[in-house]
Amino acid sequence: MEDDIRKARKWGVLLDTSILSTYIAGIYESNTRHKVLEKIESEEDIYPILSATLPTFKTYITPHVLAETQGILTKELGKDTAKKIICFATKYIIQMKEHQIGNKPILLHEKMEEFGVIDIALHLTSRIHGRYLITKDHDLATLTKGRVLPIESLRAYYLQYFCS
Repeated sequence: MEDDIRKARKWGVLLDTSILSTYIAGIYESNTRHKVLEKIESEEDIYPILSATLPTFKTYITPHVLAETQGILTKELGKDTAKKIICFATKYIIQMKEHQIGNKPILLHEKMEEFGVIDIALHLTSRIHGRYLITKDHDLATLTKGRVLPIESLRAYYLQYFCS
């Protein structure tokens, strides 16, 4: 765990869609008390972990992830609520750095058909820029190989340094 965290702090972390969705919906919920996390969070509640730990990393996103995040929030919560969440979380999102990647390397990637645009964009961005991907998607983590910061490591970091 210590080695994962040390490397991720040095190189920065790249957020996948489920992580960004949880993070910004959690920010909105904790500030407005409107219950939205339970409607998008299918697994355990990781917002407290993200809220405490993400500010300790250089954080990156891609435009693909931001667009998919808005799509997921719209699908799960409705257009108006999704807009409110994105607008409310704008000050947090713009603090994150952004990586652009062209469509040609994504579309021509040998695993494009299997993984799709978003996952290939994340995989290539992680490889090109050396970022550590935070994801709950096991298949994406396997594709990205050693450049993944597992949720388990993030949870252990949170418990050790933020809950003592």
